[in-house]
Amino acid sequence: MSKGKKLALFGGVLLVLIAAVVVIAILQSQGIMPTGEESSEEASVGTETEYLLQYDETEIETIEVQNAAASYTLVSQLTETEDSSGNAETEQTWTLQGYEDWELTSSSIENLTSVGSSLRAVSTVAASTGSVDLANFGLDDPYAEVTIHYTDGTEVTVYVGNETPDGVYRYAMLSDRDGVFTVYKSVATYAGYDLTNLRSITIEQINVEEELTYLLLEQKDSRPIEISMWEDGETHEGIYDTSAFKMLQPYDWYAAVVSGDVGDMFAEYTSVSVEKLVESEAEDLDQYGLGEESFEHHVKLTTRVEVESDTEESSSEDSSAEEAEPVYEYHTVDYYFGTSAGTNEDGEELIYFREGDSNDVYTVVASSLDCFDFEPFDYLQKLVFIYNIQELDGFKVTGTAEGQSYEGRILRQDESEVSSTEESSAERLEVYYLNDQLVDGSAFRTQYQKVIGVMMDYEITPEEGTPDYDENDKITMEYYFSDGTTHTVEFYRLNEFYYVTPWGDSWMACNASQIDLMWEGFANLEASE
Repeated sequence: MSKGKKLALFGGVLLVLIAAVVVIAILQSQGIMPTGEESSEEASVGTETEYLLQYDETEIETIEVQNAAASYTLVSQLTETEDSSGNAETEQTWTLQGYEDWELTSSSIENLTSVGSSLRAVSTVAASTGSVDLANFGLDDPYAEVTIHYTDGTEVTVYVGNETPDGVYRYAMLSDRDGVFTVYKSVATYAGYDLTNLRSITIEQINVEEELTYLLLEQKDSRPIEISMWEDGETHEGIYDTSAFKMLQPYDWYAAVVSGDVGDMFAEYTSVSVEKLVESEAEDLDQYGLGEESFEHHVKLTTRVEVESDTEESSSEDSSAEEAEPVYEYHTVDYYFGTSAGTNEDGEELIYFREGDSNDVYTVVASSLDCFDFEPFDYLQKLVFIYNIQELDGFKVTGTAEGQSYEGRILRQDESEVSSTEESSAERLEVYYLNDQLVDGSAFRTQYQKVIGVMMDYEITPEEGTPDYDENDKITMEYYFSDGTTHTVEFYRLNEFYYVTPWGDSWMACNASQIDLMWEGFANLEASE
C-alpha cells in the first residue's frame, strides 16, 4: 500500500473517532447516555450539584402530589412554642386534606418536604425545554407531579420523568425555570407515594408468645371452628381428657376435645403485612368480599398473658400471707380476608383485607391466610368415646352380625364404709363382673380400655352426606353412669375395613381391626378364671 493511501485510511479512521466522540458528548449532555462519572446516586453525593429549590421547611404551606396511584394534598400547620430554655421555636405538623384524623408517617412527610426544600439537580441535560423532545425524557406524560405552595405565595411544580439509561437518576423539570435536569431517584420514590405510604398503619398482630385461650375461625362455605380453654372450675371428669382445650364448633359434642399442644398451632400464625390501602372507610365492603355476609375468611383470636399485679408485695416477715392471684391481660385480633386483588410486583397473589372494627380496606399477600386454613378433624382427640370408668356402674356391648353380647358391671363398697380420716389409707373396694361372672379387676379395666379406645381414622363431613353403611352389621355400646344416666353409641359396618359412627352432623370412620381386637379381648376375659 502506498504512503498516500495509508495516510488517507488513517485520516478516515480519525474522522470516524472524532465523530463518535462528538455524538457521545451530545447524548451525554442530553442525559440520554451516561457520562461514566455517575455510577450511582451515592457516588454522586460529593459532586457539584445545583439547588433547584432551596427553602426552609416551615416556608412550605401545602404539597400537592399527583401520580398514577393517588392524588392528595398535605397541609402544613405552624405552632409557636418555647423550648426548655424559654426560647421561641416553631413546631410544624402536617395533615392530609380530607383525612385530617389520620396519623401520618413522619419519615414519608420528611421525604416529601425535602422535594420542596432541598431539591438538587445532578446535571443539566438541556438548558431549554423547547430545544428537546420531552417525550425522550418521559416529561410529556410525567411519572409524577409535585406542586409546592410556599408561604410567600410562590408556587412551583416539579415534574418527574423517566430513569436515565443507566438507571441511576431521573429526569425532571420545574414550572418556574427552563431546562431539563437529572435528579436523584429518591425524588421519584417520594413523588410516587400513595396513601399507604403516608398513613401510619398499625394492624393488631397475633403475639405468639402469649397463651392461647380462645380461637374462632370462620371460612366461607366451611364449618366454623371454635376452640376454647376449659374455664376455671369447669369440670370434665366424666371423660378422660389430657388437653386444656375443648372444641365448641363444629362438633356439638362435649367429648370433642382438642388434642396435643394447641400452642404449636398457635406459634405457626404469621403477622399480617399490608401492601396497599385500597379504600378508607369503604361503604361497599361486599365488592371486596369483606362484608359481614360476603366475607371469604374470618379469623378471631383471643389470647392472654399474665402481667405483674399492682398490689404491693406482702412483707417477707408475714410468712402466712397468701400468694396473690395472677392478673391477666387479654389481647384480641379480628381479621377479615376477602377476594383476590391481583398480584404485586413480585408476582405474589394479593387479597383484600380489613380488621373487624374498621371499614378500611387493604391488600395483603394471600399467603397470610395459609396458617389459618386448617381442618377441625386435625385437632380432635381421636378417641371416639372416652368415658371415665370411675363414673360408670357398668356397660354393655352387643353385635348383631354374630350375636355377640358382653355386659360388664362394677360393684363398689358404699362410701360411708370407707374411713375419711387423714390417717386412713383405706380405698373403696371394687369388684368386677363380665356377663355375671366375677373377673380380675386389672383384666377388666384393660378390656374396658379396648372398648373406649376405638380411634377415629377420618371424618365424613355433612357436605359428603350419610355414608352407605350396612344396617345389619351394627355394634351397640351402652354406658350406665353412677348418676343414673346412660349413653348409647352405635357403630355400623361401612366396608371390609371400616365401621362408622355418627358424631353430631358428621360421621367418624374407625378401622374394623380395632373392633376385632375388642371382641377377642372379651372372649379371652370371659374364658379366664
